[in-house]
Amino acid sequence: MQKTTTTLTPLALKDAPALIETLFPALAVKGSGEYFRRGMVAAYKAIAEHMPDNGMQFVMFTHQDTAVWSDLIGIFWAAGLQVVAAWYIATKTASNLLVPVGLSADVWGRFTGFERFVLRMMDMESARAAKLDNYQNFANAFRVTDYNRMVGDMRPNNARLKRVSEYGSRELTDATEIGMTRLGQLIIALQQLLKDTELQIIVEQLRAKMADFLEIRSLLVEMLAYIERKAPESEVCSAAEVLGARLKNLRFGD
Repeated sequence: MQKTTTTLTPLALKDAPALIETLFPALAVKGSGEYFRRGMVAAYKAIAEHMPDNGMQFVMFTHQDTAVWSDLIGIFWAAGLQVVAAWYIATKTASNLLVPVGLSADVWGRFTGFERFVLRMMDMESARAAKLDNYQNFANAFRVTDYNRMVGDMRPNNARLKRVSEYGSRELTDATEIGMTRLGQLIIALQQLLKDTELQIIVEQLRAKMADFLEIRSLLVEMLAYIERKAPESEVCSAAEVLGARLKNLRFGD
C-alpha cells in the first residue's frame, strides 16, 4: 500500500529547534527507552490510519545521536510504515541505520544478512510489531531471499519469528544458510542448554565448530546479551544469560 510509505530525513543540526515540543507541548512524545518507543509507535499508527491510500510522509528528524535514528526507523516499521529513502548528514552507512538498540555498529557490521534479519525482527517484535509486511521489507533490506524458514507465523497481522525451540535439526545443519552462521550455532547451543546438556560440553562444541572462536568470543557474548533482552521466552532469556556469562568468563585453557 502506498499508504505505508515514509521518507525519513534526519538532520544532524546541533541547534535545530524542537518544533513539536515548542508549538504543541501537550502532544509531544517525551521520555526515553521503551516508553518513548511505544508512544511514538502509537502516534505514527494514528497518522497512518488517517492517510489516503497513496499517502506519503516526509519526516525531518533532529538528533545529535545517530543511534536514535536507528530507533526511529524501527518505530516507523512497527507503526506499519515503510521507509523508502533516508538522507542524513553523517558518515554512517544505510545498513548502520538499521542497527537495533543493544548492538554495537561494529558487531552489526560483522553479521550476515540472515543474522541481521533475525536480530532486527527480534527488536521489532519487542515493540509489538506483528505485520508480515515488516518481515518482507526487512528481508529485502538485508537481501534475504528465503526468510520463510525463520518465520514461525506467516499470518498478515500476527507474524512472528520462529522461537529457539521451533528450529528443527535439519534447519540448523551446515548446509543451510542460518545453520552455518554464528547465530545458528548459538541457537543450537541454547537448545542443548534447555535440554540440560552440560555447559562445558556446549562450550567445547562451539569451540570445535568455530575456528575463530577465541577471536569472536566477545561478539558471541554480545549476541547472547541481546537475545537475553529480546527473546520472548523466559527460559531462553535465562539460557542466554547463563551461556553468555560462561563465554565471557572463559579462561585460556578452559
